[in-house]
Amino acid sequence: MKTVIFAPHPDDEIIGCGGYAIKMIKDNNEVSVVYLKTPDNPSKNEIEQVKHYVGFHNIFFLNAGEGRYFQKSKELIQKILDIIREMDPNTVLYPHENEQDQDHKFMQDIVSECTFLCNSGFMLKQGQKKVSIDNLLGYEVWTPIQKPSLYVDITDHIIDKTKAMEKYKSQKTIRDFTDMFKGLNRYRGVTSGVGDFAEAFEVYKIKNLTGEK
Repeated sequence: MKTVIFAPHPDDEIIGCGGYAIKMIKDNNEVSVVYLKTPDNPSKNEIEQVKHYVGFHNIFFLNAGEGRYFQKSKELIQKILDIIREMDPNTVLYPHENEQDQDHKFMQDIVSECTFLCNSGFMLKQGQKKVSIDNLLGYEVWTPIQKPSLYVDITDHIIDKTKAMEKYKSQKTIRDFTDMFKGLNRYRGVTSGVGDFAEAFEVYKIKNLTGEK
């Protein structure tokens, strides 16, 4: 199984679906991350630490600029389509459609468009193939999902998720995101009944989250 996570900023991949990612990696699946924001040097170092700790297969940088100033462009769409067609993932995760953060909404919109286009001939380069994605899931960061359609038990992985987040030391100076997601994941676990801690998702398409193509 191959999973690609699209993260507007470094740390969104851990806050929103870090437990799911760690779970998949420990089950010998490949998980890669695509970052929208152009990272500064401290962030690049932290990303490398997180990649090493979690075991991400690949990391990609779209280098779309600073937050709040992202612009949709042909070049950006081409970059995203190239990554999806190169990785040929079973599952793609990105911010859910009702996230209120401006950057998260931007990423949701453009990735949603590209996951639709990747199985067409649109901007298909020579040597590339069309890609059909089995599972499309929206994760929550700033805005809780009102009616989740999927819960994933991350009870066995909440410690690793917390330790991964601790690698983002620069984010710790802004807010305590660890307490934020632990509280939400605990709430999701209690209300869903799947475990002590859970991550919630919106499902846009689902075929097989556990088997191979």
